Amino acid sequence: MSKRFIEIDVLRGISVILMVIFHFLFALNLFGKISVELYSGGFLVMARVIQFLFLGLAGVSLSVVWQKYSGVGKSYRTFVLKQLRRGMLIIGLGYLVTLGSLVVAPEFFVKWGVLHTIGLGIVFFSGLVGRRWWALAVAMIFMVGGFFHAGILQEFSNYPLYILGFASWGGGALDYFPIFPWFAVIGVGVFLGETLYKNFEHNSVVVAFLSKKMESLKAYLMPIDWCGRHSLAIYILHLPFLGIAYFVP
Repeated sequence: MSKRFIEIDVLRGISVILMVIFHFLFALNLFGKISVELYSGGFLVMARVIQFLFLGLAGVSLSVVWQKYSGVGKSYRTFVLKQLRRGMLIIGLGYLVTLGSLVVAPEFFVKWGVLHTIGLGIVFFSGLVGRRWWALAVAMIFMVGGFFHAGILQEFSNYPLYILGFASWGGGALDYFPIFPWFAVIGVGVFLGETLYKNFEHNSVVVAFLSKKMESLKAYLMPIDWCGRHSLAIYILHLPFLGIAYFVP
């Protein structure tokens, strides 16, 4: 069995479980079954935790996978080509979500969501693995650029600028993760992956301790760990089932 870090899978599992719960609540709200303000108070905190975990762990995983590749003598070119294919697959899945949302909620369909950004982020940041300070510096550029999100460029309306986060295009959306500032979270994840792990081993006493504790509790954490290992499939497959919320009395 290929070596994995249980703490990454558990955190990813927690994020995808929380995401499914949040999306179901969102669907109940959308269909008028409940009336809850999901973007304030505790629910806003929940949403931010999900977002930062989902994107940040994409960056951590990218760094760790590179360490695995380099540790067994695989070339950087092989790694980049593999991540290019993986990133394009995830972007493609993102556009499947776009098509599905266009059918279900045409007024608020997903034009550029979390999968689009993660897929493109994997392609982009695969060029910065092994260079943690560069990854952090670039992440800060995306974060600072994000401050212009509500600035003067919002008066423009076209798709490329919408993807970047500098334009309002086509009205609202059920899911929107523009490159500015969300690439910053992936970049910080790459930085953390290079800092907390080295040569595909733990490089932090704290993380190593937590990992060991989780391994000792693996029998109890197995469902969450499994969700983390299959987070992409769970994300895609749970979306059609959100329609169940429509039939809730």
